[in-house]
Amino acid sequence: MISKNSFNLDGKTIVVTGANGLLGIEFAESIIEFGGQVIAIDIASNNLEDKNLLSNNHLHFINADISDEHKLIKRIEGLSNNQKKTVAGLVNCAAKDFIPSKSDKNATREDLFNLEEFRKTLDLNVTCQIIVTDIIAKLLIKNGGGSIINISSIYGLLSPKQEIYDHIVNDGDVYKKPLSYSVSKSALFNLTRYLGTLWAKNNIRVNTVTFGGVKNNQDKEFIKKYSKNVPMGKMADADDYSGIIIYLLSDNSQYVTGSNFVLDGGWSSW
Repeated sequence: MISKNSFNLDGKTIVVTGANGLLGIEFAESIIEFGGQVIAIDIASNNLEDKNLLSNNHLHFINADISDEHKLIKRIEGLSNNQKKTVAGLVNCAAKDFIPSKSDKNATREDLFNLEEFRKTLDLNVTCQIIVTDIIAKLLIKNGGGSIINISSIYGLLSPKQEIYDHIVNDGDVYKKPLSYSVSKSALFNLTRYLGTLWAKNNIRVNTVTFGGVKNNQDKEFIKKYSKNVPMGKMADADDYSGIIIYLLSDNSQYVTGSNFVLDGGWSSW
């Protein structure tokens, strides 16, 4: 039987990377609301400050670039013993995305096979996820287990529908969702499966959540085109995704690992 308090995160400290971003902030707030502590990692904190989260006693901010492994290790080692002993989860939110915009010249390239951009994206969206996961997993093993959540996208599961961007033009070039983004998000599925089976004996659960597009000040034409491809007829709000995060961090998901949860308003069901 499910306990009414089984979603409670009391006594659990959760590491959230990309915590200054749209979803990172939402997840940090939800974790705190359900009784957890948050170690928020990002290279900036302005949005967290705007939400008054930096002054919240339940949030500890680490200003660090997750691509700098040595600095990140030092900052994690610098946490108090109590913080380290209570680490029970990781939400890998940090990622390089490409927001469709006429003002972003780099995002309107017709050359989808730009290797420099490809390497940068895979480095942040895959390699850096592995760096953080390895660091935090060592704490989870010492602490008797926990939950790791990787954030993927429907564009890692399915090919992008490029026609929803064809009104976004810069210097004659039509925006296309880059190949590098799709490949990097697709890689997370097998990262999850591999680590989920590897660390099951350590009571560490590893799962992926695959999200559809989130409303974030995109232009009206894009929102209209995108929403036509969603059976529910709309883009997600940032808080639509918090429920699955709390579930996977809570004791209710103790028998769930190596799985992918798709939350896309029905996009992938057509």
